[in-house]
Amino acid sequence: MSSRPPRIRRPLSRGHAKGLSITAFVLGLIGCIPLVSVAAVIVGIVALLKKQALRGLAIAGIALGAMWIVASILFFTSGAAADFARGFQEAMEEDLGESQVDRDSSGQVTESQTASSQALRLGDCFNDDAAIDVSDETIESLPLEVVPCSSPHMFEVFHVEEMEGDGFPGEDAVVARADETCVEAFEPFVGISYADSLLGVVYYFPQELAWRALGDRSIVCAVTDLTESTGSLKGSAR
Repeated sequence: MSSRPPRIRRPLSRGHAKGLSITAFVLGLIGCIPLVSVAAVIVGIVALLKKQALRGLAIAGIALGAMWIVASILFFTSGAAADFARGFQEAMEEDLGESQVDRDSSGQVTESQTASSQALRLGDCFNDDAAIDVSDETIESLPLEVVPCSSPHMFEVFHVEEMEGDGFPGEDAVVARADETCVEAFEPFVGISYADSLLGVVYYFPQELAWRALGDRSIVCAVTDLTESTGSLKGSAR
């Protein structure tokens, strides 16, 4: 049994005497979108050259577009872009529960706490209700309850592997690799092949957003007997 929680024109005619002016103004208003500010300036200049009506809107569009261009240049040259990217990554990591598990000096979980699959380490024990009550093989990963292995738990992490490569290979390729990895690592941990075992496996894998924004490459494999237990299933040969 294996479940897969993650594991997202026609050209203007002469009759449109006001069109370019209005277009330039609208583009200027939304000039924060990349390249739109440049388009606002270009369309506004064309509107003035064609002597269209509503010249005030055309001029306003040019001014707004130019303002956004200058703001963009300052944003990327002042280091603000790097600060923004760093802040965004930190916010993403906090939202995903990255590195939010309290551990003792040996790396063991000290108490029950909520975290994401990105925070799991080899040997961790946890509960994930969504991974049990599911009809589809692949589900959306929700916050987990990470607990000391001496406490009742449903899952135990028996293998963690980092995928290689810079570009996201696609979810099908990631799922295939996760499936292969966890099956291969199952027997050395449990003491019996996955095909002959009564135990279940759940694995978590990086999705595209986490891969690109956080550099997440981790495949996390966990074993379960589908009931709460304490201790470890290592060497259980079940």
